[in-house]
Amino acid sequence: MNPAVASQVAARFQQNIRPQPFKESCKLWVGPLGLGGYGGFSLTKTEAKELGLRQVTSAHRVAWVLKHGHIPVGLLVCHKCDIPLCVNDEHLFLGTRRDNLLDAVSKSLVPSGLAAKKIDYDYEHL
Repeated sequence: MNPAVASQVAARFQQNIRPQPFKESCKLWVGPLGLGGYGGFSLTKTEAKELGLRQVTSAHRVAWVLKHGHIPVGLLVCHKCDIPLCVNDEHLFLGTRRDNLLDAVSKSLVPSGLAAKKIDYDYEHL
C-alpha cells in the first residue's frame, strides 16, 4: 500500500471519529452512514484501488485496511463489540460469513435455529 495514499485517507478518516475517554472504548464513527447502520466512507478511484476497497465502502473496513492492510477475498471485517459504528481496529477481526453468524449466535444476537438455516443456505449457494 502506498504510504502517501494511506496517510491522505487516514487524515480524512480521522475527522469522522468521535474521541472516547478510554483506550479500550469503541471509537464511534460520526460521518456519513451506510447500509445496515454502519459508517460509510468515500474514496477516490485511485485510493480505492490502492487500498483494495470499493469507492463507497464501510468505515470499519477502511479502519481495518489502514491498520492491517488488505482484506483477503471472501473475508468480512467483523465487530467483537457488535457496535456497527465502531471503527476501533482493536474491536475488529476478519472472519467468514459463517464465523460472523456463529459469533452473533454465541452472543444471542440471532436465534440459533435461524443462524443454522442461514449457514446451510450460504454453503449450498457458494
